[in-house]
Amino acid sequence: MAAKDSKTAKPKTAREKKVDEIRDAISRAASVVAEGNAEALENLTAEVHRLIGELRGTGVAAEKATLRNEFEKAVAKAQRAAKKAAKAKPVEAVVILHTVDYRTNPETVKRVGETAKKIADGFAIQRKASDLALEIAQSNFSARVLIDDKNGEPDWQATTAQGKQISKDAYAAAGQALGVENDEEARLQLASLVRSVQDQSRTAAVLYHRELSEKGDQHPDAPRWKKAAEAFPDAKLGDAVVQFYKLPELTKAEELRAKRELEGGNGGDGEGDGEKGHTPRFFANLSALKDAAEKAAENAPKLKEETDKATARAELKTLMESMAAILKTL
Repeated sequence: MAAKDSKTAKPKTAREKKVDEIRDAISRAASVVAEGNAEALENLTAEVHRLIGELRGTGVAAEKATLRNEFEKAVAKAQRAAKKAAKAKPVEAVVILHTVDYRTNPETVKRVGETAKKIADGFAIQRKASDLALEIAQSNFSARVLIDDKNGEPDWQATTAQGKQISKDAYAAAGQALGVENDEEARLQLASLVRSVQDQSRTAAVLYHRELSEKGDQHPDAPRWKKAAEAFPDAKLGDAVVQFYKLPELTKAEELRAKRELEGGNGGDGEGDGEKGHTPRFFANLSALKDAAEKAAENAPKLKEETDKATARAELKTLMESMAAILKTL
């Protein structure tokens, strides 16, 4: 009887097969969300919508709406489950002793590799140097806090050999990807970026502790700051870290603005000259910079070697970014 039924069973239509294909794709939502792979979820979403768009026939609009709703519900359910699992899962501290090679820990290696990739990608798409420098400074900082200094504290200031090595290795890997050995201009640009990263180190520390305050115990590095949290139990985690480890609370620009506001906008020494509250010293420095720029303009055509020209371009780029930063404070 069963054999007879199978012979007489009506074959599925193309539309029914397409619906089965769509529901198979929808069923993958849970595993994709659980992996935490945003790109994979984006690709799955595009695939589901493409398949739904291919449906044809009478009453297809209602069926399309039903399938879209099924997919949205499947994703939302998976995301709720993932969020619940993340809260239930204890965050474990990842620690590297200052006497141990940081490369023994996969998480630290991962962060260093990500830093190198950000540099290479940033150069490839010609990202604004100051923005790239800040992002790299943040990456370096996040990697350093996984290192224990000689006192067993997070090496956020890079006082240990391992704390220094992680940024060196990131720059070396980026340099290799950029081919700096055979490209003098790329080498100079990378060197300029490294200097800019150093200038952004304070801002990186400030942004890091603010992220700690925002995410609290859910921050992946939260266990690294346990002492600070215990010392200041009523404070947000980032604020506790600032107080306990003396991290800078404000960026240089924020500190300067606060100082100007506190002192009535005259630069702090009572010698305001009426022009946006800056002191004569500021304008003296500005005048000297202008004179130097004019002399540089006169000498620029005399540069013959390509190496000298590349160096000049890199230095001028850094100078222009510094000037832009000054303008933002005026």
